[in-house]
Amino acid sequence: MAALGNAAGITVAGFAYMFAQLFGSIFGSLLIAGLIPGSYVGMGDKGTGCFAPGDGVTKGMLFGWELILAFILVSTVYACAIGAPNFGNIAPLAVGVSLALDLMAGAAYSGGGVSPVRVLGPAIVFHCNWNTAWVYMLGEMTGGALAGALACPLYGDHAEWLDPFFPWGDKHHDKNVACHSAVCREETRYQQEHGHLPLPTDDSARNGGVSKDGDLTTIV
Repeated sequence: MAALGNAAGITVAGFAYMFAQLFGSIFGSLLIAGLIPGSYVGMGDKGTGCFAPGDGVTKGMLFGWELILAFILVSTVYACAIGAPNFGNIAPLAVGVSLALDLMAGAAYSGGGVSPVRVLGPAIVFHCNWNTAWVYMLGEMTGGALAGALACPLYGDHAEWLDPFFPWGDKHHDKNVACHSAVCREETRYQQEHGHLPLPTDDSARNGGVSKDGDLTTIV
């Protein structure tokens, strides 16, 4: 989902992520078809792992539910793992908690698909619920895209070709977004003035990158 939500995901790497995730979803569904009694390829809407809306849930409601669930998950990924500053080793826990809450909130209404490939993999293998699969995927991709667009002004993280559309979150020119330490600010100032990062001397390395007189050593 991060690849779908990330504006920088419209690249070769982004498509590679999506195809790898889709392959994993299809492979997992094939394992289910081969390992769970009563499950088989092409079994229809009763296929294990297939998604269907709850009783009384219209396609519009389904779209709204999946949009919100995907938005929450992708926003958490950006806030904790991709955006700067991130939260290091605690980020996977935060993402896992957000996914668990998504599933608990949406289970009775949409089943909590959250990810397009999670819906598409079983649909391809079991040939199930094609009449609503597109609603799931559309809602999830829309939610991911909205989360990615919101992340641009918050974290300055987007592809360079999108600079004209998101000038306020330009990660390629705004290098001071996550600069909280004195050393970071000094390095940023130096790079803006000289066009390259400084190389600390032995003394400056022992003092966190700043020499005793407060200057930074340049790259020769």
